[in-house]
Amino acid sequence: MKEPDLTQWCDFVRDVADEEEAARMRAALGSGSPQAHRAVDMLRRVAEVIEMDQHQAVPEHAAHLAKAIGSLQRPAPPRQESGLSKILRYLPFEVTFDSRQELATAGTRSLQATDRQLSIEASGFIIDLRIENDNDGTAVVGHVLREESAERDLAPVASLPVVALQGGRIVQTLSTGELGEFQMEELGTEPLKLCILIDDQSCIEFPVTS
Repeated sequence: MKEPDLTQWCDFVRDVADEEEAARMRAALGSGSPQAHRAVDMLRRVAEVIEMDQHQAVPEHAAHLAKAIGSLQRPAPPRQESGLSKILRYLPFEVTFDSRQELATAGTRSLQATDRQLSIEASGFIIDLRIENDNDGTAVVGHVLREESAERDLAPVASLPVVALQGGRIVQTLSTGELGEFQMEELGTEPLKLCILIDDQSCIEFPVTS
């Protein structure tokens, strides 16, 4: 009698095999077939893992990040009469501090030539960045804050998706930590943009290297 294949054993473990086929598989197990027992033991372990996963809630920040990446990777919609409508709304931003410009104005070199500090404001968010460049590529350390009141009280923003883009490609993604911090390393030598996803429809995108 031909041994059942893996698909048939999978139906058996899931209790969806028809009665005749299930009886044949029970007979194979009863005969002590090593191959049958290995297949059933392996598939039962897989079924247990799947069952456990179904009861594990997906962290909110992971779901947010997945949606954000999906938004960036969607194809652009067709051109409408009113012009090209974008999937994401790119929020305007202002560079409030750039160490390169400060050093050029002062005529000093107090920082390493490869280091740069940026502060960016957009829609109540303040993003502080330190960019380090060397022959191996770019590293970015950032901190995201949000204005909480008219007095400009600042609070860190946790679980906010951050996406690094080079040449239109997504090269790294992560979410801000509990204190609004993030760090990206080994980003390559191409010009780099960061995209901070505010929600599923809006982002702050800005260049950090050129």
